[in-house]
Amino acid sequence: MKVFLKNVRLSFPSLFHASAYEEGSKPAYRAAFIIAPGSENDKNIRAAIEEAAKEKWGAKAPNKLKAYEGSKTQFCYRNGDLMDREEYEGAWILAAKRSESKGPPAVVGRGGRGDVLTESSGKPYGGCYVNATVETWAQDGSTPGLRCTLLGVQFISDGEPFGGSLASDEDFEDLTVDDAADDFGFA
Repeated sequence: MKVFLKNVRLSFPSLFHASAYEEGSKPAYRAAFIIAPGSENDKNIRAAIEEAAKEKWGAKAPNKLKAYEGSKTQFCYRNGDLMDREEYEGAWILAAKRSESKGPPAVVGRGGRGDVLTESSGKPYGGCYVNATVETWAQDGSTPGLRCTLLGVQFISDGEPFGGSLASDEDFEDLTVDDAADDFGFA
C-alpha cells in the first residue's frame, strides 16, 4: 500500500548510494522517518500496514501483526522509545529501503520532479524535514514480516543535523589578502 508522508524528519539516509546494512546483506538505499504518534502520517502508516497484512494473510493478519510488531527484522514500524536514540524518543520510526537492483529512489527539492537533487547538493541529510513516498507490503517465506519500500524523498526544510552540526561561514577566517606571496614566505 502506497503512503505519502508529509513533513517528517529524515534519519540515516542512504539515498544516493546503496549500502549493506550488515556484512553479507544485500546493498540497498535506505531511510528512516521519524513520525509523531497520533499524527495523520502515523494513522496512514498504520492503515497501510493493516491493509497489506489483510491482503497477504486474510483473517490471520491480526495475529501475524502481533507476532511481528516490535521486531527489528520483521516489522518496518517501531516504537522510537525502545530504540535507544535520543532523537527517536516519543516518536515512531518507519524504516524503508529499496533494493539496489531497483535503482535509486527519486530525490527532489522543493520544486518537485523538475528539481532533482544530487549528492553534491548536501540535501537531504539526517535531521532535515522531507516529504516521502513509501510502499508497505507483507512477506512470507524464509524472511516473513511487514516491509516498507522507499520510493522517493522530497527535501522540504532544514533541521538540526543529527550527529552534530554543520560548519558555518563564521567558522573560517578570510584568507584572501593583497600580498598573498608574503604570507607564504616567497617574497
